[in-house]
Amino acid sequence: MAVVAWKRIVPLIAVLLTGVVVTGMLIGLRSQGWLQFLELRLYDTLLIRQPVDQQADPRIVIIGINEYDIRDATYGGWPKEDGEIADLLNLVGSYEPVVIGLDLFRDLPIPKDRSQRSALNQALLHNNVIGIRKLADAETPTIPPPQILVDHPDRVGVIDFPIDHDKVLRRAFLYLDDGKTVYYALSFKLAYAFLRTQTGFSIAQDPANPSRIRLGKTWLMPFESNDGGYVGADARGYSFALDFQGPRSFRTYSLVDVMSGKAGRAEFAGKIVLVGAVAGSLKDYYPTLLKVQHYGVELHAMTINQLLRFALDGAASIRFWPDVQEHLLILGCCLLGALVGLSSNAPLRFGLLLGGLALLLGAGFYMPFRYGWWLPAVPAIFGAFGSVVGTGFYMYMVEGQQKREIRNMFSTMVSPAVLDYMQDRTDPFQLTGEKKSATIFFSDVASFTAISERLPAEDLAVALNRYLTPMSDIILAYGGYIDKYTGDGIMADFGVPIWPDLEPDSHAWKACWSALDQQDRLKTIRAELRAEMGIEIHVRMGINTGIVSAGNMGSEQKFQYTVMGDTVNQAARFEPANTYFGTRIIIGQSTYQLSKEKIEARFLGRVVVKGKTTPVKIYELVAKKGEMSAQKAELLKTFDMGCHLFAKGAFESAIRKFDDCLAIDTDDMPSKVYKEASMRYLQEPPVAAWAGEWLLTTI
Repeated sequence: MAVVAWKRIVPLIAVLLTGVVVTGMLIGLRSQGWLQFLELRLYDTLLIRQPVDQQADPRIVIIGINEYDIRDATYGGWPKEDGEIADLLNLVGSYEPVVIGLDLFRDLPIPKDRSQRSALNQALLHNNVIGIRKLADAETPTIPPPQILVDHPDRVGVIDFPIDHDKVLRRAFLYLDDGKTVYYALSFKLAYAFLRTQTGFSIAQDPANPSRIRLGKTWLMPFESNDGGYVGADARGYSFALDFQGPRSFRTYSLVDVMSGKAGRAEFAGKIVLVGAVAGSLKDYYPTLLKVQHYGVELHAMTINQLLRFALDGAASIRFWPDVQEHLLILGCCLLGALVGLSSNAPLRFGLLLGGLALLLGAGFYMPFRYGWWLPAVPAIFGAFGSVVGTGFYMYMVEGQQKREIRNMFSTMVSPAVLDYMQDRTDPFQLTGEKKSATIFFSDVASFTAISERLPAEDLAVALNRYLTPMSDIILAYGGYIDKYTGDGIMADFGVPIWPDLEPDSHAWKACWSALDQQDRLKTIRAELRAEMGIEIHVRMGINTGIVSAGNMGSEQKFQYTVMGDTVNQAARFEPANTYFGTRIIIGQSTYQLSKEKIEARFLGRVVVKGKTTPVKIYELVAKKGEMSAQKAELLKTFDMGCHLFAKGAFESAIRKFDDCLAIDTDDMPSKVYKEASMRYLQEPPVAAWAGEWLLTTI
């Protein structure tokens, strides 16, 4: 039992070890950034494929200075002078927008003589304008806001965006800080100005976690450097992931359209207005997952839209699991994949499970993403299928070992075809003990003791080999398993350890045909041994079908695959019962019922064998179906009538029937046995409870 339990536990240990090892490897690779590229690519793909709002946000309008504006005869030229910007701001301001975001640097006067700076300062102060600044980074120095706004920090927003390692923009800042001062982003400043006009809007910090901010209806958490698939990302300030679920484009008017009056109060009143460059030659763009050149002013508009959806619609921000939970998820996927890998030696089941695993992983990571959760899909998927390969390799090694064990155990006991089948399909059977339907065959040489006394040991071995070899070949040809040799006898099992036939009970008739072929082959062997050694070999056979206990029997050091049970014991008793009836092959009732369409048999009667009190029906196996002569058929018909008369106690009538049988075949031993028994019972009647059964309690 300990060995059986251990064999069942070993695959589970393999699953656990594979899952843990693969998980450890992936966590290590992930922590070094080796998976970041793939995780970001998958993240981008999922973002692009999600549903988006196709309608332009009516709350946000862009005044985009394009290439035509720069080259226009009336309003063209670049850079725009302070007076031109002032005129634009004053005009748009007169239309009463909620706020204007000027996404153009105005830290230096244009022209340099400062002749137009006063007009710009007045426009900046009196039209609810938010100017911009840029903080220093590795590529550019700090660019301050217009001087007039330095003393009005509430009127300035930073335009910086966090750029990932692959130079793609996927996030936006809520604010930045240098350790002393907090610099709010232009997009947040503009969104906040609009939100203040909305009834019921509020912003607050979580007292238990100050970094957790409630913006209207949505709680936000700052991005950390290793969130999601990131490793060592820019985590300055307070940033959040752009979800790209808002409009991909916004209502945009050119500078010429605005200054010429084509766009007026109806387009700007009550709106958030952004003024910025949308000309490629001005290079104010960033690479995003949507575009290689995404204009900065459009990105500010997208960010504003997302902040408004947070605050007013309760849209969920993209969230991440803590590292511990992510690692447990990866481990779970690895263990699941490892379990699937255990079925790799069963192609159909393995294919179904592998397909199911792929669907489960796909849905299991896509659906949470739809609801704002970025889970570690890449390492989890790699882990799952890597574990499939890991346990698949383990199963390949185990299967190879099993095949060697099977070949060593069964190579001389089953046919090559059955052996190949067993090696290719180790899963349908087990060697640890199971209940199976089988047909058990026993044979024994009659009067073998006398034969062994007549022959020298060397000749006896030759004679046995001459007999056992062809008998074994016939058994193997019918798919039987040579359970053991008992000196001059053979024990064979049909139906175990495996039965490859599509007809599950064909082992019954194949065992019968095997016995008939053996008796036929014995005629030649008998003649040869009579001529060469002066011995006569006759073999008795017993066959029975039923449920047996099959498996490795013995000690943990030495064991053999064999069968046990009442079915086996009865087959062993049927073999010597041939001595009573003068027959060669006796089969049990269950064997007869399963084989009667394939064989010819004679009902011999009901017998009570040693160790039993209930009689069982037995039959003499006569021939294969259709191969019995008409004379033999007539004999069996007459014999059957005699048996029924015998069982009823009509012994005189039974004797006449058995005489008719002997008239057909004077050497028919069962008829002689029944006639003698009938004559004996005429002299000494059986007990009153007797119903025709034979007591064979000495065998």
